[in-house]
Amino acid sequence: AIDIKFDDGLWECQVTASSFESQDALASKPARLVVREPPKSFAIIQNNNPMESGADLTVVDGKLETVHCESRKSNPAPVLQWFLGDRELRATEQKNVTEDDDSRRWKAFSVLEYVFSQDDFGKNLICRVKHPAYANEHEETAVKLDLLYKPKVTVTRVADDVLEEGRSAVKLTCTSDANPPGRVFWRKYGASEERQFIETLEFNPVMRKDSGTYVCQAENAIGLSNEETVELDVLFPPKIIRVTPGGGATVGVHNQSMLTCNAEGNPAPKYLWLQKLPSNQVLKRGYEDKLIIEDTTYDHQGEYVCEAVNVIGDQKKIVQSDPIRMEVRGAPQVLRYSVAK
Repeated sequence: AIDIKFDDGLWECQVTASSFESQDALASKPARLVVREPPKSFAIIQNNNPMESGADLTVVDGKLETVHCESRKSNPAPVLQWFLGDRELRATEQKNVTEDDDSRRWKAFSVLEYVFSQDDFGKNLICRVKHPAYANEHEETAVKLDLLYKPKVTVTRVADDVLEEGRSAVKLTCTSDANPPGRVFWRKYGASEERQFIETLEFNPVMRKDSGTYVCQAENAIGLSNEETVELDVLFPPKIIRVTPGGGATVGVHNQSMLTCNAEGNPAPKYLWLQKLPSNQVLKRGYEDKLIIEDTTYDHQGEYVCEAVNVIGDQKKIVQSDPIRMEVRGAPQVLRYSVAK
């Protein structure tokens, strides 16, 4: 039987001399006999801990990781290769040294420095051991990547096409993709921005106070996700807040007069000033929140109404103020005259 301790090494063939006097001894050139022995063991090592094949290897997304592969007690030293799935990775280095207690057998170790990404989650990291004593030229060990990564959030919105106050409903759901699982929270841009640790925000019915920008994020031990934002624009019909002068106005003829209307609504309302004459005829006098008459005449006397209008969806929303009475004072004005014959 072959024994590496005795058989591995340099051999030469010798022919002894036919006599002492002849000095005709012969010796061949030395020939090396290599007794091939495959590795007794090999393993992927993380933080000095050998890992069983099929175990999970925990790494962090975007972080430079250092992993070793080590084989023991082979002759000659094997070639160690790294694969991520079916893609070969280049090792930083491979070192081969003889075993401390056996100078005829070799220990080999390879160092892999690599930055893993989220796309590598669940893939196999393989150390392939190539040795001429193997029947299939190589054997391998593999670990499954348990890749830790910070959350990535996705927001879904279920709502009517148009959000009208008191009539519409909206549901905002935030989901997180993370390892380890992330904790989802919502906050609203504004003064307090207090966190609400829930996945779903629901407004039924939605009100104008719910308008604003909502931010979803998630966090885990690895980090904080980027922000995903949703804008809620709640529409509501116009409402007239104030009309001045409230008790009506008395204006001197040819003086300036001014009426002011303040209305709220979303979208912002447009204004229309209407004058109702004693004859019940209605005239359009202005299209701004302020009606300014530079030269007031008796024609401007009558009742004025501020009308505020906006459109929600395909519906026009209209509201009118209470009438404001404008009295015009001044010297009598001759409207017509006739000559008696």
